[in-house]
Parts: sequence; C-alpha cells; structure tokens
Amino acid sequence: MTDEAKLGKQIGLAAKVLRKSRGLTLQDVADRSGLAKSYVWEIERGVKTNPSISALVALTAALGCSLDDLVGTKKFLEPGLRPEAMRIAVQVD
Repeated sequence: MTDEAKLGKQIGLAAKVLRKSRGLTLQDVADRSGLAKSYVWEIERGVKTNPSISALVALTAALGCSLDDLVGTKKFLEPGLRPEAMRIAVQVD
C-alpha cells in the first residue's frame, strides 16, 4: 500500500470516528460541509485516497475538529528511525 493510500485510509477512519462520536449521520456531515453524501462516504471508506484540501477543510468545519485531528500528520510524519539513528543518518549525509 502506498503512503498516499495509507494516509487516505487514516483520514477516512478519523472522519468516521469523529462523525460517530458527535452523533452525526453521513447526511448531517454532507449538509454541514457542502459535500455530496456519496463523497463523504467515499472518504470514510478510503476510496478517495487523495481528497482536495478544500474538501478536508469543509469536513473539519462540519465535524468541528482541526485539520490535524482529521489528517493526523503528527503520527503520519513521524520519522521511522530512532533519534540516534537519525543523528547518524544526518552526519553521513
């Protein structure tokens, strides 16, 4: 699975968890965001692995969360190497 697909799945899962935790239906999120219900569903299912930034911003507004809550960039962008390995990699480069 590509990084883009992994991120798309992560966004979809976060959107669904946030929506359900707020007691919202897909139609509620669609109405609040201005996105089609089917598009919201596709994002949640991970079918849309590369939604536009405007779609993500609309989702955050509808869900009452931050973009980082939805995208989870902190977890996704964490380096895979431990700090000492990162220091060595930087020194070698």
